[in-house]
Amino acid sequence: MHAERTKDGVDQVDLDLGWTQQRQALLTAQSWLSAGRRIVSLVKPPYELNQTQPREHLNDGQLGEEVAENMLQAVLDSLDGLGLHCREHHYLAHWRPKK
Repeated sequence: MHAERTKDGVDQVDLDLGWTQQRQALLTAQSWLSAGRRIVSLVKPPYELNQTQPREHLNDGQLGEEVAENMLQAVLDSLDGLGLHCREHHYLAHWRPKK
């Protein structure tokens, strides 16, 4: 997130974040792009929780499927305010086996 933009920008920025919310990274990534290019980002719903949102939904670091889908939708809904739009998205659930 601290790299300088190249003179002509880049065609694609790929994001795989840990502990950083999408909003922060998307604003930076957008500044690296050349006109009309794209950002591909892996959204990790537990990292989208902020200090005003209850952590009670977390169970061993994971969110229930419905809460995770709601967090993903919140990220998608926020894109207009960042001057971005989502061309497509895929929901991939990752579940740890029970111990």
